[in-house]
Amino acid sequence: MQQARAVAAVATEAVRHDGGPGRVHRALDAVAAVTGCDAVVLAAWDPVRREHRPVERWGYVADDLADGSGDIARDAGYQLARRTRAPLRLSDVRRRRPAMDGVLALDRFQEGLTHCLFTADGRYTGVLSLNTFEGGPYDEARLATVVLAGPFLAEIVDVTASLRSVAAALPPAMPAVVLHRDGEITALGDRPVCEQLAPGSALLARARLRAPIGPGVAGFLVDDPAGRLAQVVVVRPGDPGADGALLVGLAPATPTLSRRELQVVALIADGFTNPEIAERLQVSRHTVATHLGNILERLGTPTRGAAAARAVAEGLLLDA
Repeated sequence: MQQARAVAAVATEAVRHDGGPGRVHRALDAVAAVTGCDAVVLAAWDPVRREHRPVERWGYVADDLADGSGDIARDAGYQLARRTRAPLRLSDVRRRRPAMDGVLALDRFQEGLTHCLFTADGRYTGVLSLNTFEGGPYDEARLATVVLAGPFLAEIVDVTASLRSVAAALPPAMPAVVLHRDGEITALGDRPVCEQLAPGSALLARARLRAPIGPGVAGFLVDDPAGRLAQVVVVRPGDPGADGALLVGLAPATPTLSRRELQVVALIADGFTNPEIAERLQVSRHTVATHLGNILERLGTPTRGAAAARAVAEGLLLDA
């Protein structure tokens, strides 16, 4: 019964869009009451900057935060939790490797867990970590509570939930506009203006074509008027009140791939074979194979399909 009440409390906060910062605290209080945790950190995934941002953290002291050199997204335990979408207990990973090495120093904690948060429609929005000073491994009932509360916590920390929250997440110097269903645009406060984001521009037309079908973020690369690469970020918020509006931003890009490698990975994503790419770019097949090898190495992917998927996810496709 306690577990059901906790999940219901988190669900209530998830639909309370006007609850302010207090909704996060109340949701975490409900989770803490069931798990008996002594420390909690809830982080939101920023899909624009591609980094985690702490939303709320309590119970940890300065020494628990390690040296700050780690990145939770690179932690093997986090990657396993994200891949399996199941809570990962501290007691399970501690036997094999340091937990959250460089991110959290957890020597003074007896137990804990990390759970990646996904919305009901499958979007990753953040991660929950909690720890206890005493007690044995978390039992199945407490793990199940965290799993059931996960989609509601995911809604609470979703930075794409509304146009306002997305705009706040964009870098302050990034030119951006709201693109409405009818093609009209709305400027965003004191953000710089950009000719490429003017009403009726070719870039906005391409942004609408590239926009995600459901709530989420998409990106692609274009040439700016000076011939330099720029990244276009297109966000479709989950708020029904947005009425089909998109947030479109534009910023200078410094991709890890060369311009020719960007062309190759874009053609791979479009389904072209190596011989077809060679013919399309008027280069030898050996040259295409060399570019592909560089792409796999720089993106850290094992196959051409995985490289294309990562290029799509990170907005590295060059729009011709």
